[in-house]
Amino acid sequence: MEPVISNMTPEMDRLEKLVIALRDYLMDYEENNHLIEGQEFTDKQLQTFLLLALDYYNTAVTPLAIQAGIMSFPSLSLWLDGASIFALKSAIHKFNRNAFQYNDSGTQVVVEEKAADYERTLQRLINEFRMSAQAIKESINLEQCYGGFSSEYLSLYVAGRRNLSR
Repeated sequence: MEPVISNMTPEMDRLEKLVIALRDYLMDYEENNHLIEGQEFTDKQLQTFLLLALDYYNTAVTPLAIQAGIMSFPSLSLWLDGASIFALKSAIHKFNRNAFQYNDSGTQVVVEEKAADYERTLQRLINEFRMSAQAIKESINLEQCYGGFSSEYLSLYVAGRRNLSR
């Protein structure tokens, strides 16, 4: 398989690694896809979904002044959730385009009729993504306003700062 990006800047290198993480997250491997041959999405499509999720985070979730880039997205899990939303949207478009029913001697067959199931899942994922993204952006906004949060309990619960001798 060819690399997705030939010009390796740090951003492109990270995006290539995120494509691998997204494929793992979606479990989009031939051995997991029982009804189709191979992978459902190409590396280029997964890259597009990641960039669309980044754009959605920057342009659709308030506060809009909080922007992220490929190197500065605040949460890997949120980014993968966002990219999976766009993967799901893409699959819905394909299902709607290819869905049909036919009846032969009383036997009804429905082909690629998964769009409704995917739509329900999509709505749940979008709501979760928007709520999480907004909470992260509001937290970033507060940190920028006040210069960070501090508490005597901070050293107990922040990874890498926990003092076990207490």
